[in-house]
Amino acid sequence: MYEVVHNPLYMKKVILDESYLETILEYESRYLYDSKLCMRSSKEDIIKCLSQHGSCGFLDNGKLVSYTLMYHNEYNVFFVD
Repeated sequence: MYEVVHNPLYMKKVILDESYLETILEYESRYLYDSKLCMRSSKEDIIKCLSQHGSCGFLDNGKLVSYTLMYHNEYNVFFVD
């Protein structure tokens, strides 16, 4: 019998809030070490994105495995951070 380790069909989409701040900071410091591939977001930018409730992520077995940080301006134009 095979055990399913990771299956996108079982992941849950969530709107991110401030409770995910430490997890995102940890992921960014651990996995985004090469600025030629992807730049880290500053803590202030992450807080701004999370406080506006426009960022989303995917949970696999209750653990955040993927996320997109977004924020908007006064004209409700959204930007991906």
